[in-house]
Amino acid sequence: MSKINRREFLERAALLGAAVGAGAFMVGCNKGGGGLSCTDTAGLAAADVATRTNNNYVDASTQAGKDCAGCALYQAGAEGACGTCTVVKGSINPGGYCNLWAARPA
Repeated sequence: MSKINRREFLERAALLGAAVGAGAFMVGCNKGGGGLSCTDTAGLAAADVATRTNNNYVDASTQAGKDCAGCALYQAGAEGACGTCTVVKGSINPGGYCNLWAARPA
């Protein structure tokens, strides 16, 4: 086993720290629904699928400050899992959005 000098140690420590930080960032991104898919409509009635479609439900919100987790109609699921909605049937991504979005009361 060869010894490393102080400079090599600091370089390796910096790289390791950057890798760990990037990993933590990616995990944090998933909390908003980033890697979670809640688009499966199998088992839903045609009318329920139409409600999702007609109200433009998407798995990832493009509306600043508006996502399902902040909607009064959203009911959270387990940590890292899809939730539900009182109007739009099926699994709902906490980071999703639809035209029925209503701010959750403070």
